[in-house]
Amino acid sequence: MYKFQKILMGNSVILALKVESSDILINFCTIIRALFLWKNQQTVGKLPYNAEEISKIKGIYQDSLEKLRSEFGYALVDISNGDIINPSRISNFHILNEYEGPLPF
Repeated sequence: MYKFQKILMGNSVILALKVESSDILINFCTIIRALFLWKNQQTVGKLPYNAEEISKIKGIYQDSLEKLRSEFGYALVDISNGDIINPSRISNFHILNEYEGPLPF
């Protein structure tokens, strides 16, 4: 089972996946982020990223997740777009609830 938090950020509610220890979850979050970037790139009409740029972006993203996970014991990832939510800023948000369950896809 996976842990999720519903978080109120401003006027919107997001569902965040809590990444604590699994490398599979880090890869899953990377795929969510890559799909979001690809869809955004298609809408804006940008040229596709080349393999080197993709590798660099993937490395930075996964390093950021690992850094937060080692510093706080977990990282939060918005499952709608793969954005990383820094746990140190969580006091600026309101956690509505936390629960465990399967991935909501």
